[in-house]
Amino acid sequence: MDLEFALWRRERRAGDGFFRECIEPWIDPKEIVRPGRETMSRALWAWMGREREGTGRRDWPGRAFSGALTGVGFGAVLLAFCAGVGTVLGLLGTYDGRTFPVLLLLLLTIGVQWGLLMLSVFGFLTWGWWGGHAFVTGAQRLVSAGIATLVKRSLGKEGERWWRETVRTRRLFGVPAMQVSQWAGVAFGVGSFLALGACVLFLSVRFGWETTAVHGVAPYVHGMVRVLSAPWAALCPQWIPDETLINATRIELRDGKPILPPLERSSGWYPFLLVGILFWGVLPRLGLVMIAAWMKHRSIAAYAFQERLHREWWREMTEVSVHVAVSGPADGAFALLLGGLQEPEGLRRACLQQLRLNLEDRAQLGVGSLADDLASLERAVDWLAKRKEARLILVAESWALVPKEFREFHEQLRGRIGGKIPVDVLLVGLPTASGGIGEPSGEDISIWERFAAELGDPMLHLQPYKSVLAH
Repeated sequence: MDLEFALWRRERRAGDGFFRECIEPWIDPKEIVRPGRETMSRALWAWMGREREGTGRRDWPGRAFSGALTGVGFGAVLLAFCAGVGTVLGLLGTYDGRTFPVLLLLLLTIGVQWGLLMLSVFGFLTWGWWGGHAFVTGAQRLVSAGIATLVKRSLGKEGERWWRETVRTRRLFGVPAMQVSQWAGVAFGVGSFLALGACVLFLSVRFGWETTAVHGVAPYVHGMVRVLSAPWAALCPQWIPDETLINATRIELRDGKPILPPLERSSGWYPFLLVGILFWGVLPRLGLVMIAAWMKHRSIAAYAFQERLHREWWREMTEVSVHVAVSGPADGAFALLLGGLQEPEGLRRACLQQLRLNLEDRAQLGVGSLADDLASLERAVDWLAKRKEARLILVAESWALVPKEFREFHEQLRGRIGGKIPVDVLLVGLPTASGGIGEPSGEDISIWERFAAELGDPMLHLQPYKSVLAH
């Protein structure tokens, strides 16, 4: 979050001094034009540390978001815990102030929990219907709204404006809101368990169930008990109410008044109820907490720093320094000229001096038939397979991007060469008056940057042609 804010508020250029002093001493020259995840992470961390110098800590959204998440999470957990306690204690007054209605207790402590979980599953499966920034439950919407309100109060004017204007920040609410809502579910289950346990230990309570249908309901109650107790039935069968106990604890109405079961008979319910709340109310939520933590860890581990803002930042920082800093021999490369592009004059020199790649072979796509294109692609694949350190260059006209066609070609290409081979997309603009390679426009580069970020390929590197680097 702080990184996005720093990239948003940065000056147009990162500055040659920063690259020379902080990046050039440790970077592998080959990674200047094709930075990997670790290189980008280390460079951005160093740059962000410099950006933080001289600014107030309260102006950075990361700290504000962490504080808001902690506050909202604590409030949600406390509220859910109190709701669990209140639900159980509220049911105690249904009849005489000392009798729990078993079916209603199971419905409110376990049934409601699983109903919300099923809604969450439905929301997850229909995510595309809800929109890109939707949340799967109303609870998560409330959590995100609370976080947003606290963050705005904590930020300075510049940070608050960034928070309000940057739509991408809404995506940051997904996993944290899910974690908070699941911890709240755990707190509700724990509150219900503790409240019921305290009533059993310190009060003289009994349990019963009633129904308006006099005949034929007891077998269904017995079936429900068997299903809920299946996980621990083999270990502790004595914790399962049998059919005799179920029939003996039915609450009957006579002359409009409930006839409550005897205290000594109904005590057989509470082990089943306590274990049921733990197993069906608390454990599933704990499992979802771990899943949310795994999702967070996975998303962070998969973050490749190859989105448009990151690419633009790296290109601006290195566009002048690269021709001075890069040294060493060039690697061999195969070039695919996309869209029927004729080989521009000076292409090999541009690849050598800007990309540090020696163009050894090339082929055209989009000139002849589909069979010809497949043959050209197969030729490139065979060439790459025979060379361990080989690279692939895609030469594309910057103004001629057709997203659907390029996405299909990218899927076909990755299916043949795998996902580990780096691919450089050399973007060229309109030819110069002398017939040489021209630079692409800034607008065309931005379109390609956004499209490349959507592809989600960390080994795909955009390389807009720079005449200053190819002479």
